[in-house]
Amino acid sequence: MNAPVHELTTFPAVRSAAQPFAVPDTYRRLFGERRLPRVRLPAGRTAHLAGRYEDVRAVLAGPFSADGGHPGFPTARAGSGSSSQQLSFFRMDGADHRRYRRLTTAHFAVARLERLRPVVRGSVEELVAAVKREGPGTDLVSAFAMPLPSLVICHILGVPYADRERFGVLIDVMVRAPQMSREAVVDAVTQLQEYVLRLADAKRRDPSDDLLSDLVASFDADSSLDPRQLPAMVLLLLVAGHETTASMISLGALALMRDDAAREQLTADPALVLGAVEELLRYLAIAQWIPRVATEDTEIGGSPVRAGEGVVVLPMVANRDPAVFPEPDRLDPRRPNASAHVACGFGPHQCLGLQLARMELQEVFAVLFHELAGARPAIPAEQLPFRQRSAFFGLDALPVTW
Repeated sequence: MNAPVHELTTFPAVRSAAQPFAVPDTYRRLFGERRLPRVRLPAGRTAHLAGRYEDVRAVLAGPFSADGGHPGFPTARAGSGSSSQQLSFFRMDGADHRRYRRLTTAHFAVARLERLRPVVRGSVEELVAAVKREGPGTDLVSAFAMPLPSLVICHILGVPYADRERFGVLIDVMVRAPQMSREAVVDAVTQLQEYVLRLADAKRRDPSDDLLSDLVASFDADSSLDPRQLPAMVLLLLVAGHETTASMISLGALALMRDDAAREQLTADPALVLGAVEELLRYLAIAQWIPRVATEDTEIGGSPVRAGEGVVVLPMVANRDPAVFPEPDRLDPRRPNASAHVACGFGPHQCLGLQLARMELQEVFAVLFHELAGARPAIPAEQLPFRQRSAFFGLDALPVTW
């Protein structure tokens, strides 16, 4: 007998203003009824939802495609998914995905990132000092959470930081794609691609020790590489390196402000920062959904999934699976298995910048609450402007006092 199809008029599910880090009631109800519920997304396509930890990992490492051009691929809204996204290597599978991903991996290797750590620590300290000078009421998002990852990813790519405001507005449009018009998203993508191509030409004439210069050299040397991939790859890295870490910083700060016990543990024992960052990644799980489409008939959690059917993975639900994480709704900096989270995906498409994000967050939370002792939101929690419908859950602003 076919499983019932639940209509989702809003996707992703809206989170409670009072408990923004809790699994939305919509998801709890759906998974309470069925292990792999079938839903109709606002775009009109049906898909299975995967929320159990083992099911999520099975999808992300199994016979499922990330190709957004596939007829059965689940999209959040009609017309979503820009041509840049569909072209980008993160929408490729198998050998093609590995080939393009390999062009970037050296710049995200742990050893290379460790050489960057003093630069990140210095930037954290300078930005926190600027927040203190500005005084209580300062917006932690615009003054701290957004500038830091922008500085870092610009440094890695070789993008002039002075251009941050110019491309930051366009990136914001792409991140908000589910709630923006298709025309606005396409225009933002086009402008960003043109910017990257102009910058690539400059690197071709005057290369330096950065990722964009290396990418330009690789594409120029290998005619079998699709030249359209160059701007698409840089765009992906700019968006992912800029937006995701910024959201983690602001939401992580808010989560610790709301949890005195976790914050006090962290400030009392600086050695806890490594585990605390993994726990924040698990607890927050800012990637709202990961779409996939089955490439063959298979089974997930005992439920059949046919070739061509879409599956939407929900990392936040998987990261609250009590079978893997006891007391999953508690923020515990000492949680022994926090690093087993799937906040950054799993398998061959796991987030390329995970090690970079870890290092940035470690430096942030080693400093932030020591410098801003007693930091707390300057406005009531229900007034905080959360990004509910974006691909990445986040905050538009976080005014703080201390």
